[in-house]
Order: sequence, then structure tokens, then C-alpha cells
Amino acid sequence: MIKSFSEENIHKAMKYNVWASTAECNQKLHCAYTESNGAPIFLFFSVNGSGRFVGVARMASEVDFETELPYWNVRRKWMGSFELEWVLVKDVPNAKLGWLKYNGDTSVVRARNGQEMPRELGIRIMGILIKHNTRRSIMQEFVYYDALEFHDFITNSP
Repeated sequence: MIKSFSEENIHKAMKYNVWASTAECNQKLHCAYTESNGAPIFLFFSVNGSGRFVGVARMASEVDFETELPYWNVRRKWMGSFELEWVLVKDVPNAKLGWLKYNGDTSVVRARNGQEMPRELGIRIMGILIKHNTRRSIMQEFVYYDALEFHDFITNSP
């Protein structure tokens, strides 16, 4: 599970096919990727407080711990990054997944950033996300977020 602080960061992740997280989460993801023996690592993305999942991406590289991406607003907090390949982009309400539990009694919608899910549960989550019928996705907001990113670039340029 990947929990973003903002939809703006999800926009950038989709636009540039990269992600950066906390040091702890990056370490977990790096271990999962390197120990997967080539099996795909799928990441379920949600924005904190949004009440929905927004997409699924496959890790396409191991974590580069030295790279600081210029895309995020908070400098020095998100050291390290890795490449993504988006496989599903659509809004799915938490209510569609809230009944699924991990570690006995914790709902998947309450999972913390970087929480690994058992393979069988991941397959169930993916199935629900794929089958959910909606036309709503963050892609509808791309023009807005592109304009916001451009404004931030112009405003913060020397």
C-alpha cells in the first residue's frame, strides 16, 4: 500500500513514472523488489483522507537511495526513488475494499504507507479494483495539476 499526502504527488508519479517515499518505506520496497526474483511488485495507491484508491502501479526498478526527485514540494524528506509502470488508473471508493482484512482484523483501507499485503489478498484487491465500474479517475484532473505544477515552477525559479 502506498499512501500519498496529496493527489498532486500522484499526478507527478503518473506523469513521470516515478515515486519517492520515506526512508523506511523505501527500504521495505527495495527489499521486496530485490527479493522478488523477478515477480512483479504491485503498489496500490491511495491519497490520505480521500476515501478512495486511485490506481495500481508495478515497481519497474529497485530503489535508488541517492536520488532526490525535483517533483515533490517538500525537499529532503523523500530521498530515494524508483520507477513505476502504471497498470490501472481509476477511482475506487474505500467502501468497496473496507471489508477486506489483513493481520486478522485490520481493514486494508486503514493500512499504513508501505504495508505489505499477503499475495492472496493483493490478488483479491486487484480483482475488486479491476471490476469496479467507474469513469472517474485522477486523469480528469491532469490539466489542473499540470497548470499547478507549471505555476509552482515559474514561482520557484531563480
